[in-house]
Amino acid sequence: MKRFVVLVLDSFGIGEMNDVRVVRPQDVGANTYKSVLKYNPKLKIPNLEKLGIANSADLEIGNIKFSK
Repeated sequence: MKRFVVLVLDSFGIGEMNDVRVVRPQDVGANTYKSVLKYNPKLKIPNLEKLGIANSADLEIGNIKFSK
């Protein structure tokens, strides 16, 4: 039997949901991932990068590149 891991990073937002304007208007434009990397462009998070954090956020920034 093969195994897999599901990793949930609660509170490490990678953008707003489609209904944010209705459900949580104070979160319009929220993107923790983008903000952290904007102020720390040399941040190295190789495990998250390999797992596809940039792909999930559809955003390469600083050292963080899309996973293949």
